[in-house]
Amino acid sequence: MAFTCVVNAKTSFRTERLTTIAGMVKLHLPVSLEKNSTIDSLGSYRNKPIRVKTNELGDISHIGYRLFTASKDGTDDPMTPFWDFIERYFLELDLEIDGRKPAERLLLDKVQCTRGNIDMRHKVNELTDVRVNHIGRRAYTIQWFLGKDTLDLFVPADGQLILGADAVELETIFERDLKRVEPSNGKCDWTEEQVSISEKGFSVANPGIYLIDEIRSDLYLQKQGDKWTLIADTEHPVESIKNILLTGCFTREIPMALTIDCYGYRKVKVSITLQQFVEYCRMEGCNLYVGIKKYAEDNVAATVFALNNELGYNHVLAVDFPTGILSGRQQSITGTAYVYIPLQNVTEDFFMQKTKEK
Repeated sequence: MAFTCVVNAKTSFRTERLTTIAGMVKLHLPVSLEKNSTIDSLGSYRNKPIRVKTNELGDISHIGYRLFTASKDGTDDPMTPFWDFIERYFLELDLEIDGRKPAERLLLDKVQCTRGNIDMRHKVNELTDVRVNHIGRRAYTIQWFLGKDTLDLFVPADGQLILGADAVELETIFERDLKRVEPSNGKCDWTEEQVSISEKGFSVANPGIYLIDEIRSDLYLQKQGDKWTLIADTEHPVESIKNILLTGCFTREIPMALTIDCYGYRKVKVSITLQQFVEYCRMEGCNLYVGIKKYAEDNVAATVFALNNELGYNHVLAVDFPTGILSGRQQSITGTAYVYIPLQNVTEDFFMQKTKEK
């Protein structure tokens, strides 16, 4: 079965799934699309309006029915990936994109209709009263009130399902988009209200723990005038390197020789900067945490965890960071990344035990 998609050569899609959907609904896309845009006027399917979004790189990152109001699809809403998933998934069910009927598709995806039936989705629109509950890194439950009836769905917090790409494609996306990211200046100063004092006497902002006490998001600060700025000096190498890994803030971009450890024992080597990795994680809505594995006078070995709580995955980056960078030497760091590691079926006890063993 062949489909035609009327697009311009400049148009790009984040996933193969979105390319297929655009063809099946025959979207008429403009010559160019702005980054970070939402467009509700490019087409319809079964007389329902289609919503299209682009991401920070300018790629089409979402195609689905228009099912939620602006307050539920704003870029500042951490639930946005889930709202987008529901809009796309209902469209996919109508398209029978992989040749499966809706009931078969739900079974395959482990999406459960816990009240009502999946055909009731056709009654849902952006004015329908809806409630959602998120169990961090585990699942979502969503409920629509349709007059006297309700439609309830249980959706696992599975990054592959919600993003519409399997593990192999996600690795490809990571490699492709990481090299396209333009680092931002990031947040490099803090207000008095955000600062506390740690046990070691350091001024600390953004304290947080992931899995165990040794994996943290603490940022170490010093006051300069009326501003709190990140410590980045040779007198405090470990604290300075943690700061840089968590924020990317430094006097220059730091080159990184990165190996992406992929499925099938495949390893991909890319040359990027540390700031590109940090910015990529920020764009995905990940929170960063750092654990120190080994400290020597000339090098710090650390592990960065980029947690996406909403989509139930994390990236893990193991790095060797030469301390000479802090004194101005033109050195680079080396790293190995393991990306889109699913977390929704892994218990906290498992993490705690495995981390202690290692």
